[in-house]
Amino acid sequence: MEHLVDRLSNVDAEKIGSNKLTAYLPYRKGAKEFDFESVACVVLSWLMGKQVKRNLSMDAFEAKCSEYLEDRLSDTSIIEDLRKMYFSGDALSRTAPEFMLLRTHAKTNASTKHLVELLKSFFDKSLPSVEFESGTNFLEKGFLDLLKNELREADIAAAEECYLPFVAEKFVRDVTFLAGHSEYLLEQLPSCIELYNFIYCTQLGLNIRNWTSGSPPSSKPLYFILDTEKASSERVHVTKEGYRSLAGPMADVFPILSMLEYFNSDTDYPKAPLWSYAKAVHDSDDSNRARVHKSLVEFSEQFRLDRKLPAVPAAPIDAIEAMKHLMSLGVKQFAKTVNEGRHRVQQQYMEVFDKEVARNFLQSRGRAGRVLVINQDFVLLLTNLAIGDRPSVRFQELLRAFKERGFYFDKGSQQALISFYERVGNVDRMSDSGDAVYVRNTI
Repeated sequence: MEHLVDRLSNVDAEKIGSNKLTAYLPYRKGAKEFDFESVACVVLSWLMGKQVKRNLSMDAFEAKCSEYLEDRLSDTSIIEDLRKMYFSGDALSRTAPEFMLLRTHAKTNASTKHLVELLKSFFDKSLPSVEFESGTNFLEKGFLDLLKNELREADIAAAEECYLPFVAEKFVRDVTFLAGHSEYLLEQLPSCIELYNFIYCTQLGLNIRNWTSGSPPSSKPLYFILDTEKASSERVHVTKEGYRSLAGPMADVFPILSMLEYFNSDTDYPKAPLWSYAKAVHDSDDSNRARVHKSLVEFSEQFRLDRKLPAVPAAPIDAIEAMKHLMSLGVKQFAKTVNEGRHRVQQQYMEVFDKEVARNFLQSRGRAGRVLVINQDFVLLLTNLAIGDRPSVRFQELLRAFKERGFYFDKGSQQALISFYERVGNVDRMSDSGDAVYVRNTI
């Protein structure tokens, strides 16, 4: 943590430039649609600790497999049919998880690359080593043997420390659980990535202003309804602790993270979250805190003058207050009354969040306004992830597991969830346990 204090103590030497963002957010203004299939392939390579050699393209692997077939089949007339069966589209990757590794070198857009870099930090302190027993016939087993000869150790060095360790812990646990069910993994891993991309961004927004204690972030309430429910303006949690409570802090994410870039400019160290800098200040002695305070006050004044922001009546009294003041300047510079161009950039970030990150979790519901929803496919996925390898869990325990993953439901939605589980047939009522409701997974 000493280097974090040194960074803050020298921030006054930073040259003030335009607002930029290189870490902690998986999208930028004007970002395109995420390719969750491609991200899933990379995540799978981390789970296995293996990745394909850089010079192995899908075409090159197809040629190796064709040669393998020619050497072993007496009737070579069926080779073309087999080639079409396994190598048209992404058919091969749907026969066994290992073949998904062949797609990790596919070209992707910037949003997808940013998401991959973000998820790397999730695995920084936890590297599962998953092995599959795939190959339902001798041909697929032969293809798998060819693939294993083309693998090397996965490169998973993250350039940043994780901002939300509690989300990372659940993500690693959940994708490792999926890996124990290969067919379900092939079917659901991209959806799991999309789900966690949304969870990360929303919980980042809800935690972005809560860093001064230096404590790691925790799950903050965010209320959803099932997409089949009606959204009434009388449902207090849904209206006040749903999208409305999220939109404000989400708008501050880019301003605060772009200010954090000044702290993280030393490339000799991984980038650190804002709360880690606060912890380093709390843990330092009086002399170092005074150095940090002086440097931050000087840098704040330089920044204020550069951005033409109004002066404050009194200087911050200590290092943490100086950090808060600097972050507030970072937010204020995006006010419409200060600079319309920067304000438009801030809006563009929110547009990407609404259209790409939250597109399957956000709906407009008349007088209730915009509400957060979860559809039945994601309910089942979230349920199976929360239950994990246990045969069943009590409904209240399941709700706690949902909250740990950033999904909160009011009483109305809890009843809707039970009705949904009853239609699916994965719920048991135990009359000898006080009518306790147990929910089973559907895998």
